[in-house]
Amino acid sequence: MKNIAIIITKLNGGGAERCASNLSIELSKKYDVKLIVFDATNMTYPYGGELIDLNIANSDGVWSKVTNVIKRVKKVREIKKKYKIDCAISLLDGPNIVNVLSSCGEKTIVSVRNMLSHEPMSALRKKLVRFTSTHSDVTVSLSEMVKHDLIHYFGISKNKITTIYNHCDAQLLKSLCKDNPVGINTDPNRVNYVTMGRLNKQKGQWHLIRAFQKVVKEFPNAHLYIMGEGELEQQLKDLISELHLEKSITMTGYIKNPHGIYSQCEVFVFPSLFEGLGNVLLEALAFDMPIISSDCEAGPREILAPNTDLLTKATDMELAEYGVLVPVCDGNHFNAADPLTREEECLANAMVYLSNNHEVKNSYKLKSKNRMEYFDKQFIMDEWVKVIERREKNVD
Repeated sequence: MKNIAIIITKLNGGGAERCASNLSIELSKKYDVKLIVFDATNMTYPYGGELIDLNIANSDGVWSKVTNVIKRVKKVREIKKKYKIDCAISLLDGPNIVNVLSSCGEKTIVSVRNMLSHEPMSALRKKLVRFTSTHSDVTVSLSEMVKHDLIHYFGISKNKITTIYNHCDAQLLKSLCKDNPVGINTDPNRVNYVTMGRLNKQKGQWHLIRAFQKVVKEFPNAHLYIMGEGELEQQLKDLISELHLEKSITMTGYIKNPHGIYSQCEVFVFPSLFEGLGNVLLEALAFDMPIISSDCEAGPREILAPNTDLLTKATDMELAEYGVLVPVCDGNHFNAADPLTREEECLANAMVYLSNNHEVKNSYKLKSKNRMEYFDKQFIMDEWVKVIERREKNVD
């Protein structure tokens, strides 16, 4: 049995952390897994294998960060030697750096989970991303567009990159949806929309709030549930108040089990400005929900319109094979007084269109099951096993 290390910063909060959690659980069925976490406080995700807490939390200040990296590299190298690790998998920038620098001859796999070119990118960070990919054996990208980004923005050889999507266990999610944690009104005359994601600039929830003004004019009983927490929470609440939408929009905060809300809502809306994949889209598909998503880089087009050119961008409402794509909003206009932008108008129109067209909505519900097969847990885990087991050729 091979010894596998999975390296992640923490075990709560984001999609990469959830992926590390899932990997540790599934790979521990086949391998001896050591889950190495930089800081194990406030863990919210389950895990498989043995958890090893480095107890080296993030810190502020350049020298403190450098010192932390050195400490982490030293400890991880010791762990790799002690447990004779055959393959080490890391997710996100920090763990990827530690994984490569602590290499002891084991196979190293680094994973990139987002469109990094859309994030703040100093010259140093760009060099470090390229360094970890070129000095590891394999780079796993979360989507084909993330792979494209790594090749064309960071100059990484396409032969070093393998795309593996996140899996989604539809059966498990549905088993968790018995609760209705915020008391959703399921009156048949009411139209319930839902979105979920961290409340930050990347997710673009303020564009959805502004667009919802128009939806409420068409459907006075319409209601929007925004699930998540983050640094923009108060600003979003203020915007809702300024637009007098307090009775039409509920911000739920963090909910440990949000799936009961999915099962009670009619349409899932995703206004992100950029993504790595958009894991919540998979969860919405798992609940057979019609989806309206921004055609952002990267993920939504791959999930909802897989047979189209991935470099294509929606310029208007696009009725794609598995959901509705709309143009990406501009990331500005965080203001109640500004008129709706063209993209926000398009988002609102798509929401109204789906609620008015039950035949189209029901068609998307039926297609959801077919699309979910491509994100089946066993299929995705088989892809990870292939990468772990294969012999890599030397690639510049």
